[in-house]
Amino acid sequence: MIIKFRVSRVSFVAFASCFLCTLVSAKDSYVELSDNSKIRLSEPLGAANRKLFEPGWGAAEFLSPHGKKIGLFPGEHFTSAGGLIFSPPEYWRISPSGRFAVLVVLRAGLIGDPQDKKVTSRQYCPVLNTSSGCLESLQSGELCAGEWDKTRDIWTVVGENDDPTSIMLGTQSRTKDATKVWDDFLKIKTPFTYSKLHERLEENLGITNLVACDPIQDKNRAAYKLIADQLRAEGNSVHSIYVMEKLNASKHNVDIKKHREYS
Repeated sequence: MIIKFRVSRVSFVAFASCFLCTLVSAKDSYVELSDNSKIRLSEPLGAANRKLFEPGWGAAEFLSPHGKKIGLFPGEHFTSAGGLIFSPPEYWRISPSGRFAVLVVLRAGLIGDPQDKKVTSRQYCPVLNTSSGCLESLQSGELCAGEWDKTRDIWTVVGENDDPTSIMLGTQSRTKDATKVWDDFLKIKTPFTYSKLHERLEENLGITNLVACDPIQDKNRAAYKLIADQLRAEGNSVHSIYVMEKLNASKHNVDIKKHREYS
């Protein structure tokens, strides 16, 4: 792989492959993916936190070529006490087609007396769909040590007996389908159990990722309305409003499309 660098007074540009180009400024870094989508990395860690944890960024956002913005792990914002750190893009691995990007993130924090600054951390390798902004899965351990096949979007891990590609791409997951998420919640929601939908969503990368993986359309609109109502009933107004805004925007777009068809 040939890596080219272009340096100026205000920016640093690195082209690591035809699918991964990085424009870094003093504040933000834009990583260009396939199909003109990008990831904006922001809030770079300061010198003290880089020394304590590792270099990286405290926030990231997927930017589609159509202007859609999706925050990645918005509920794990990095603070001085720790949080989620996005490692530099040179550690990311892009699939041969450019459709998937395996990112590298670190969940890090301080344990014990904050004055002692004892760090605990674990590395993960979320898989981003570069077309939709959907995080297909969040893995750790040996799976993160794998690599893409040279010509196919197949994830290989030495010594792994299961199908690492299916695991990395979450092909068997029910947590990326709004209707199935709601149906599964109903199965455990009984008068004798206490379960909150927003907790189950957060365990599976959150409501923003669900909408990214399963965009609102006619077949799942009812499920999303039920999800929004349940979140509001649980007191989670922020996420309920988020879903309702997406529902309204989707309905508006459908109305415009129908108007154009009949005009």
